[in-house]
Amino acid sequence: MTTRPFPATHHQNRTYFVTFLYFRPGGRERMKQFMDHVGPLWTEHGMGNAGTLDIAMKRAVEGENNVAQPDQIRFNYAEDMALFKKYQEHPLPREYAHLRDEALERITILLASENDITPRATYEEGDVDKRLYVVQLIDFKPKGEAKLDEFYDKAAPLFQRYGFHFDYMLSPLKKLDAKGDSSDLTLPQKVVLFHADDPDQLGVYNQDPEYLRLAPIREAGVAHNRLFGGRLIGQGVSA
Repeated sequence: MTTRPFPATHHQNRTYFVTFLYFRPGGRERMKQFMDHVGPLWTEHGMGNAGTLDIAMKRAVEGENNVAQPDQIRFNYAEDMALFKKYQEHPLPREYAHLRDEALERITILLASENDITPRATYEEGDVDKRLYVVQLIDFKPKGEAKLDEFYDKAAPLFQRYGFHFDYMLSPLKKLDAKGDSSDLTLPQKVVLFHADDPDQLGVYNQDPEYLRLAPIREAGVAHNRLFGGRLIGQGVSA
């Protein structure tokens, strides 16, 4: 497969919902039942799912990652917030809300706008099922975002060499504590999603002398870089 599950296309007016899901036992099936009922409404109201990740690891590059590891992270979106409000007012989601509530111990949502990454888009070729997707929650030091951009620009040849590709960069607007205790997750200043075509290359990349030379540029700008990694398990409202 050579398609890009997360297209490098800028959707200026979209609002993204980076959704951290923590399931109860049997919760995945209950969540699927909820989505089976409300999914058609998503389509009617300009909503969608750009991708769902099953999370298998967490770590930190800069700072610490004290956020409880979620079971899934979903990249949902609304094309029009006025239509989204109409969805919220529709009786059907309320009718089946018990399925969602029974499915989840905790749900935390980051509302975000999309940054234009088309200048950093790279061609990719490989099996989607073998990729490792990484969600980064980034907090900057003073004037640190420019340092991160400098690192990205200078490391671009390394990313291409090792098969790393940007999928999304988002600017968070608000955190919603939808259910459960989410005090461990503070609103980041940037959410970055990228993937590695071959996860084994990550270790090689981390030891590359050129990466070791450039890493201090990123470190000079980033206070916290919390990572969650996993596999893409689907797209669309049924994911």
